[in-house]
Amino acid sequence: DGSVLLELRSNLTDPLGSLRDWNRSTSYCSWQGIRCRNGTGTVTGISLSGRSLQGVISPAIGRLLGLQALDLSRNSISGFIPSEITSCTQLTDINLSQNSLTGTIPQRLDLLPNLTSLRLFMNRLQGSIPASIGSLRLLTRLRVDDNELDGFIPSEIGNCSSLTFFQVYNNRLRGGVPATIGRLQRLTHLALYNNRLSGPLPRELGGCIALKRLTINRNLFQGQIPSELGRLVNLNEFQASSCNFTGSLPVELGSLSSLSSLDVSRNRLSGELPLGLGSTWRQMLSLNLSSNNITGSVPDSFGAMVTLDALDLSLNSFTGELPLRIGLLSSLSVLSLSGNRFQGPLPPALGMTSDLRVLNASNNRFSGGLPPRLCSSGNLSLVDLSNNRIEGTLLTVENCSSLQTLVVSNNFISGSFPQFQSLRLEVLDLSMNQMGGQLSLSNELEHLKSLLLGSNRFSGPMPNDFYRLPVLEALNVSRNLFQGSLPTLLSLTGLHTLDLSHNNISDTIPGYFSTFTSLTVLDISSNSFSGPIPPSLGELRSLDQFNFSNNQLSGEIPQITLFTGASPSVFMNNLNLCGPPLASCGSQPPAGTSPATPRSRRRRSAGRTVGLVFLVLGGVFLAATAIFLLCAYRALKRKKSTVMQENKFADRVPTLYTEIEKATEGFSDGNVIGTGPYGSVFRGIFAWEKILAVKVVRTEQDADDTKNTYYYTSAARKLNRIRHPNVVKLEDFLVYKGAKIFLYEYMPNKSLAEALHRPSGPKLHWNTRYKIAVGAAQGLSYLHHQYSIVHCDIKSNNVLLDSAFGARIADVGLAKLIGDSRNLSCLNRSFGYTAPESAKVSQKADVYSFGVVLLELLTGKRPMMEDGTSLVSWVRNSIADDQPLSDIVDPILRNVNGPFQEEISSVFKIALISTDPSPARRPSMKDIVEVLSRIR
Repeated sequence: DGSVLLELRSNLTDPLGSLRDWNRSTSYCSWQGIRCRNGTGTVTGISLSGRSLQGVISPAIGRLLGLQALDLSRNSISGFIPSEITSCTQLTDINLSQNSLTGTIPQRLDLLPNLTSLRLFMNRLQGSIPASIGSLRLLTRLRVDDNELDGFIPSEIGNCSSLTFFQVYNNRLRGGVPATIGRLQRLTHLALYNNRLSGPLPRELGGCIALKRLTINRNLFQGQIPSELGRLVNLNEFQASSCNFTGSLPVELGSLSSLSSLDVSRNRLSGELPLGLGSTWRQMLSLNLSSNNITGSVPDSFGAMVTLDALDLSLNSFTGELPLRIGLLSSLSVLSLSGNRFQGPLPPALGMTSDLRVLNASNNRFSGGLPPRLCSSGNLSLVDLSNNRIEGTLLTVENCSSLQTLVVSNNFISGSFPQFQSLRLEVLDLSMNQMGGQLSLSNELEHLKSLLLGSNRFSGPMPNDFYRLPVLEALNVSRNLFQGSLPTLLSLTGLHTLDLSHNNISDTIPGYFSTFTSLTVLDISSNSFSGPIPPSLGELRSLDQFNFSNNQLSGEIPQITLFTGASPSVFMNNLNLCGPPLASCGSQPPAGTSPATPRSRRRRSAGRTVGLVFLVLGGVFLAATAIFLLCAYRALKRKKSTVMQENKFADRVPTLYTEIEKATEGFSDGNVIGTGPYGSVFRGIFAWEKILAVKVVRTEQDADDTKNTYYYTSAARKLNRIRHPNVVKLEDFLVYKGAKIFLYEYMPNKSLAEALHRPSGPKLHWNTRYKIAVGAAQGLSYLHHQYSIVHCDIKSNNVLLDSAFGARIADVGLAKLIGDSRNLSCLNRSFGYTAPESAKVSQKADVYSFGVVLLELLTGKRPMMEDGTSLVSWVRNSIADDQPLSDIVDPILRNVNGPFQEEISSVFKIALISTDPSPARRPSMKDIVEVLSRIR
């Protein structure tokens, strides 16, 4: 056996020196990681997990006939699993997980009758699970998740009568789930999620009576959720989102009294919820029924779920009033009801007895006032009641000290502007209500970033205390009754949106507007502004939308790049504005010339006067004709320019679609380079020798609708203008044949997730990881602070790597282009990346997600652990247990030199701050870029 071990050693590279004692000068039974049977010298165990070993597994391993346990996990071993391993017939435990193994799973597993545990997860294995697996009657644990398996689950799996853990998630498995799985009466964990499994979910699954956790989300199933699952009396977690299920929710699920988590979101469920549902769910913690088409009212029995922490019923077709008992749920912290047709009042007890943190009831028909004790818990951070029929005042939330986001737009709220007491308030949207009186800003709004008060009845002069809002980014007071001069806004240097339109403000345009370098929207239309337009506005490089119309402005429009190609409508109806794009300014009288005196005019003869009149009239006619022709020419030119720009996305559609079909070989499977919740991504080689990534999205909406097509192409044009070295460029976009097709720059090194988590991925050393961290931060900061774009899905899969391993942020604005209302909030994002408060789009939610990506870079771990613990929680728990940083970071980073260790420690601190549970304590992306850049 010693000779066999030395042969194994000769095929491995040992950068950490873990095998330095593997030599003939000592007994092999004393070698590192070797266990022998007492007195015989027979090797029974090899345990070399996490030693950074490289190389291949020698076929000589098959000569260790007494081997019982083999653990080579968490290394960088490549090549095939030698078939000779099945000669080790005494094996009970094989753990080759988290390596770079390729090829297939050995076919003759039946030669290992004593095997109890087979762990091959996180490799690059292909093919199917061999049918011989059915001979392993003692097998308790089978983990082949996170590979590239593209075959089928064999029906013989039903013969593994001792199996308790069966995990095959994150593969490409096809076909159906074999009905024979129902024979596995000891199975406790079944994880099939994120594959391509199809067909109906077998009713026989109801026979897995010991099952505790069933996760099948993100597959391609057909049909209904089997009612037989109601026999799984021990089930405490059922995850079945994005599975294409139809029909109604089975009434039998209501009898599963052990359920603590149920997620059937993003399916096509319909019908009403069964009466009495929830009455036995006394251990339920999280219930997610969102993004279906469930109708009817919410059963009053939902009030029996006394342990419920999170309830998401959003984006369905619920009607009626919300049961009063929901307001009495003492553990409720997240309640999302948006996008339904609820009516009547919100439960008056809501917030009175619970630890409510998030309330999103937007886009319904709720009426009445706010619940009187909504803030009783002291932890309420987000309230979104927009687009309802709420009335009364905001006194209920005025003293809510924990509030960070308050959105109550488009209701019937009245009263004056509240004097908020929350030091944490960041987003305040009171637009489209009936509030009035003079505006007075509170001292407690120093963290406010968005103040939206449009379409109310606020009157009088605007307040002079905007200096109390030092971090304000968006200010909209349009369509009110403000009058008088404009107060100084000089301190609001971070503004990206300023809308003062439709008031009666009388002032000149301040020159300091040019210091608002992040400004993208400036609208002062329909006021009484006078004087010239300051040429210094040309310094606003980010300004994308502006409107100066319907004022009393005068003078020549500055000929600056900002106004090139602008529509005349944004300057029209002013006192005396001239110059392109309006008519040219008239020439002044020549210097030294005086107009005629009244006496000389009286001497003129009547005939001369008549002649002069005709001459003047003729001149006026000619001038008018010339101006008309000039305006017509310019209008035609502008129209031609606009049409040419639109043609970039529209006129070439049929031709471009043909080119795309050819470039992707008819969207063949062989050209698929990625799949996601929206569709597939293809590699396309175009006739002009350029490689592009082609994302094809099919939605339930009518993608060819003319109005929608115009909206999408307009949005695409704006995204097409984004130019940054750390943002993936949208090259082109079209809507055709029921699909939206995006052409992006092709990133040859795929995604950061691939690089970090695929065993076959490149080994990223610290210099590369630091470069990726800085690049991704710069790209996201640019989106936040130059375009005011909130990404809402930052994750390692959306950080792509170019040929030099530079980071590029991908899928910018994708939810808007797809028209998917589910992504207008951050409730339904990728597991592990979601900020605690992200029921509403915000930059701070992006910052949290970016912090998770940093932790992935540092630890090499996925955002969610195998046991369901998030990476953020794992890191914080490790710190709390006084584990050194060297034990937390990726093994490849543990032996870097001193300066690099300091850099890693600094980036680690940024990641922790970015993932702070409180959004107010997280830095902005601009701050993160600055700190990251100072590290080196």
